[in-house]
Amino acid sequence: MAGWGHSIVPWSPGPFVAYAGGSAGLEQLASGEDESGITSEAAMLDLVVRLGVSDLQGLREVVRSGPAPNWYTAGRTRYQLYDWMITGNPARNYCPPESGYHRNRVLLRFSDSPMMPGEHVVFTDSLIEETLRRLGSVSELLSTPSRADGTLDVGVLAGRVKRAQEVGYGRFDLVQALLRLGPVGAGDVPLFDGLVLPPVGEVVSAAPPTVEGAPGPGGGEVDGSRGPDGVDVIVGWICGGGWATRDVRRGVKVPVTSALRRPLPSELADLPGLRVMSMAAHEPHGIPVSTFGSAASWLGVCPWDVEQLGAILSQDIGEYLAVGQARELAVLAGAAGTIGLAMTHHLARVLVHPKPESRLLAAELVATLARQGRLDPSLLWERSVALFNAGELPLRRAADAWTDVALASSWSVVWPAWRAVLDAACRQEKRPTDLAAFLEATQLVVPLHDPDAPHGSGSALPESVGALAEEGGRSKAVTAARALLDAVG
Repeated sequence: MAGWGHSIVPWSPGPFVAYAGGSAGLEQLASGEDESGITSEAAMLDLVVRLGVSDLQGLREVVRSGPAPNWYTAGRTRYQLYDWMITGNPARNYCPPESGYHRNRVLLRFSDSPMMPGEHVVFTDSLIEETLRRLGSVSELLSTPSRADGTLDVGVLAGRVKRAQEVGYGRFDLVQALLRLGPVGAGDVPLFDGLVLPPVGEVVSAAPPTVEGAPGPGGGEVDGSRGPDGVDVIVGWICGGGWATRDVRRGVKVPVTSALRRPLPSELADLPGLRVMSMAAHEPHGIPVSTFGSAASWLGVCPWDVEQLGAILSQDIGEYLAVGQARELAVLAGAAGTIGLAMTHHLARVLVHPKPESRLLAAELVATLARQGRLDPSLLWERSVALFNAGELPLRRAADAWTDVALASSWSVVWPAWRAVLDAACRQEKRPTDLAAFLEATQLVVPLHDPDAPHGSGSALPESVGALAEEGGRSKAVTAARALLDAVG
């Protein structure tokens, strides 16, 4: 039986877990294990970089002898690495290949029409391409997370910069490191005193090993293009405030976020994908969810930008929330960013999704966030009422999902929303669908929490229930309201 309150265990991320090196790393690479976490892509890319230095021949053999990864489901690093080893092209091809991908080692494609992913995925693909072109010449990336939530400690970054002064930086690697960098301040600037980090330019030839004795990756020709010193970029980012929190306001239907001004020089601010990732999420438009990717793919690039993720997903919940995609939202339990207005709005919508499994998955996540102390019940209350007033909160589904949340956490998380929606429903001149069922569900749950509810918690039934019960007639809603009042005395 759920009580009124629950114990909060503050959440804190653990350290980033890297893949093992050596032969164990090669086995992990060949296994094709789960790649759906916030740091999965970063961990795989980190492994490939380390193997490129320690065992390039073993990496070549494992990739070329294994099965072709699925174009649609494989991790982006795994797929791009295989494509590069087979075709010599490190860039991601967005045209879906023919079923089976390769026939007699010949790449086949059935369409010339690209299926472009979200801009953050394009950014990740560009980082992978840049890294493959440098493979064998760098022993680590600047951007590999230091924590399990995908974020990067500024002290760790300073140590990597010191070790990278001889090899320089890749543009996407540097920017990705900054996007992952945690809260910073002027006191962090001295960490970079006396350091320089030159750009490496664009590697224009870095062929993968294809046959015994052929040149390997790394050491390709550099086009000589220049850019800002990497340390200057990092210091500018820190002095410019680092990661900026977006402003979120209440839109007509979905939350609207502000644009971000990233403190980057023009040579880096216009990298593919970055400009769109910095834009506001408006109601009339936004990143199409059908090409968006997953919550993990967004947080893997922008681990602090949870609110933008919530605003984007809220724009098209019907298309996005198949059961499998709802399952992906579980990564929020390990995300760095704040669960604010936009993401709470999205979670409130998932709680009343038509698919029962999606609702259950959302209830489990909301309960977890509540136990972590990261979910604000007042925001869930406000967003639920807003959805009800907009005709987007079916009462029967809400009762089922909220009960699941309470049983997994406590009534204090969902009762404020339940009570407010009950009040709004009873006050409507035209009785909403399933109001009687909602009143009956309320009758079942009120005794479960009311004895434990603290004074002033707002646990009492709203006056509108009494007003409905006093109406004449014997409609289902009026009868259910009278039964509810009788049950609670």
